[in-house]
Amino acid sequence: MNETSFLKNEKKETKSNVSRRRGQYQTEDGHWVASRGEALIDNFLYRYYIPHSYDRELIVHEEFGRPRCDFFIPAFKSSMNGQPVYIEF
Repeated sequence: MNETSFLKNEKKETKSNVSRRRGQYQTEDGHWVASRGEALIDNFLYRYYIPHSYDRELIVHEEFGRPRCDFFIPAFKSSMNGQPVYIEF
């Protein structure tokens, strides 16, 4: 998946799918985040055209439950040798 298709396919945050962690900070790309620090990170990613999503569920073995990361950056050519990046703030 390339950067452009990721951004087009990323569903917009809505009141229903961010209610678990909806905070008081809305970022430049429309995400609602829980803290000022998360807003700074989200705005940085957006300003530098880095495709990302907020509050993403991790796909791990079921014994770990359903953990989430604050930010997810999908794998693309120029990032971390083509590996996805997970940011927990």
